[in-house]
Amino acid sequence: AYKGTQGAAIVKVFNLDAATLGHNEKMLARQGLVRGQDYETITIAQDNHARYYPGAKMVVLKMLFSLSDRRILGAQIVGREGVDKRIDTLSVAMRLGAKATDLGSLEMAYAPPYSSAKDPVNMLGFAAENLLAGRLTLADWDAPDHAGPDTLLLDVREVAECNVYMLPGALNIPLGELRGRLDEVPRGKEIIVFCRIGVRAHTASMMLQHHGYDNVKVYPGGMQFYLATHQEVST
Repeated sequence: AYKGTQGAAIVKVFNLDAATLGHNEKMLARQGLVRGQDYETITIAQDNHARYYPGAKMVVLKMLFSLSDRRILGAQIVGREGVDKRIDTLSVAMRLGAKATDLGSLEMAYAPPYSSAKDPVNMLGFAAENLLAGRLTLADWDAPDHAGPDTLLLDVREVAECNVYMLPGALNIPLGELRGRLDEVPRGKEIIVFCRIGVRAHTASMMLQHHGYDNVKVYPGGMQFYLATHQEVST
């Protein structure tokens, strides 16, 4: 029996693979659905396999899920390697009715040449759990482009990383120093936290929230994703 299509597809564009599944945000908007009320999105950037193993390449994943029942509504993935197996995993999960939060408990075959100990699909699930529990608020991908005087861009990468590229006007406090330098972080502002891919930024946001900062957001995918979406500053 025909059970309908989920629209799973993949294409190679020069040295990039791009895959899609289910709905994207434009489709949901055309249906009258509103982000934050009807659905939410998670965007992460992860290495396709263990970073310490040679040849690791960034994969950017975006997942959309319903807020009423946590069902996966769609996903898009772009990267150089490992895109196909992640979109296939999400397609199977979506077909079987998995919730976004179920992804964190999926068991993947692990070895350094093929995956990280926590696969990017697992990380989507963890991020969804954190978002739903109020432990994570994600900034929009273009939020730094519209940052005004009431927004602080906080970069918690190491100084050596910031020497390669740093957002103009951002404040750099490495994560390991943040707790002892909180007096440098002004209160009463929107704070958007950056790191390489988002993991340290999440830790920093939790630290800030525990110290009474109440408007803290994590930039999704970190500096790697920012540079990938802002070609004019990455060349």
